[in-house]
Amino acid sequence: MLFEVSNPYTEKRTHSGVLEFISDEGTCHMPYWMMQQLCLKEGDIVRVTSISLPKGTFVKLKPCSKDFMELSNHRTVLETALRNYATLTIGDNIVIHYLGKTYEIKIVDLKPAFACTIIETDVEVEFEEPFEKVQYVEEIIPVEESKFKGKGQRTDGKACKNVKTEKVRQKIIENPEPWKEKLVGGVRTKCAEYEDLLKKGRIPGIIGKFIERKF
Repeated sequence: MLFEVSNPYTEKRTHSGVLEFISDEGTCHMPYWMMQQLCLKEGDIVRVTSISLPKGTFVKLKPCSKDFMELSNHRTVLETALRNYATLTIGDNIVIHYLGKTYEIKIVDLKPAFACTIIETDVEVEFEEPFEKVQYVEEIIPVEESKFKGKGQRTDGKACKNVKTEKVRQKIIENPEPWKEKLVGGVRTKCAEYEDLLKKGRIPGIIGKFIERKF
């Protein structure tokens, strides 16, 4: 079974398979990279639609850092990691975990469609040059030495402060592992519209009486 998962407020979408049907009614669990792709926070509402996708024949990938391409066996690592994915969607950033490190890879192109399934199919893979990520750095930038060699004097007779000869500039820092800051256990919100449909018995696949839940 394949699904299109979308954010109804931003219209961003991706595609996926399903691991298990064990979540509570009205809830689903998804990996953090997928939540980032859809601009979701824990407890947000998503739209899930059953869908059919063609089998992929070609994919072009762009690593988010050159570290992945420097792995001596990066193609083998990729092949093993893709077994955990049922679908690929153009524009998505998939995540690969290998030897304690995390690598992000962007899906640049797919054939024959915008989204494809990669279950039981042979896919031709092509790599683009990786992105260069912003690193944690602090630069010391020297200031040009003043041509004036003398000393200044204040009209009130007080001593002048020394002029600094260098300054520090801090670059914008990108957090490379934002999922480590996620809330433990997540956050559940209540959707009045969904509860109303559930009460009227208009949710397909749900059998039994309506039980009001308090959060």
